[in-house]
Amino acid sequence: MKFSCEKHILQNAIAIASRATASKSPNAALEGLLISAGETVCITGYDLKKAIYTNIDANVNIMGQIVVNARL
Repeated sequence: MKFSCEKHILQNAIAIASRATASKSPNAALEGLLISAGETVCITGYDLKKAIYTNIDANVNIMGQIVVNARL
C-alpha cells in the first residue's frame, strides 16, 4: 500500500476514527485502525459495538490494507 495526502487531513481522519477503537481488548486488532487504500483512503475504527469510518481523498499509487495501533 502506498498513498500520499496532506498530513493534517490524515491526522484529522485518524483522530476521528480512533474514538471508536477499544482501549484494552483481548483481540489486538480492535485496538487498531484499519487503513484501506483503494480509489480513496478509508480509515476505520471498530470495537464490536460501534464503528467510525472516514474517507479521505489521496493519490493512491499501490492499493492495500493495514491495521495500525490507534494509540501511536
